[in-house]
Amino acid sequence: MLKLSCKEIGKNPEIGKEYDEINKNLFGLHSGRHIIFYQFIDKFEIVKFVSDGPNGKITKIVLYQPMNEPDLYNLALGDLDSKTGEIDFDIRTNNGDRDMILATITETVYAFLYSRPTYSIHFKGSDSVSTRLYQMAISNYFDKLSEDFEIQGKLKNELLRFKKGVNFDAFIIQLKNK
Repeated sequence: MLKLSCKEIGKNPEIGKEYDEINKNLFGLHSGRHIIFYQFIDKFEIVKFVSDGPNGKITKIVLYQPMNEPDLYNLALGDLDSKTGEIDFDIRTNNGDRDMILATITETVYAFLYSRPTYSIHFKGSDSVSTRLYQMAISNYFDKLSEDFEIQGKLKNELLRFKKGVNFDAFIIQLKNK
């Protein structure tokens, strides 16, 4: 039970109760007869927005989480399950508003990087189809995006300058030094 609770904290660190009366920024989650206490070391950044289309209103989550390299964050997109509170990063809802979702993700990238100008963002889809969708969006708006960002593609663990027509495995984006 404790291991499962720890996994739940890892998936959704916001589920715990704040225990500021014990220590600032201390959280706890009841697990059976125990309370698992934890603190955020590098706080995740979570952005919520709503996809509104033929499949209804779906709460989308853009999650920025630190990776193993300094100042490198992973961007993940998922749907929030309103019943369980869990984020499903593998679901494909096809709600007819793809372009609006991509534009919203782009706005979160601008906000994230402008508040952290030395950081970089790593992103890829949950599968090759989703990664290809990101690549097509970058290609379509490359001229505009490249005014503000350095965009690299990851191909077989090698970082290359983004180039239209190359099927990358993942992408790295950072603000240009101006």
